[in-house]
Amino acid sequence: METISISSGRKFSLGAVHESVLIEGDVRVKLLCFEAGQRHHENTYDSDGIYQVLEGEALVRAADQSLRLGKGKLLKVPA
Repeated sequence: METISISSGRKFSLGAVHESVLIEGDVRVKLLCFEAGQRHHENTYDSDGIYQVLEGEALVRAADQSLRLGKGKLLKVPA
């Protein structure tokens, strides 16, 4: 077992979304840190994606849908 510190990957930049890989292997876990108004354009992947907002809220757009995601919710996006 291994404990991963989320705070070690927390970095914010006004210039761009900051991305930190917390776990790499069979499962990949990335921490994305956004400032207000920033966008992240995700590529397509071979597996589903899971998104969770740790603080604040996010507007997530995929295909023809838009969802507002807040603290305490998970969003599963199909590959």
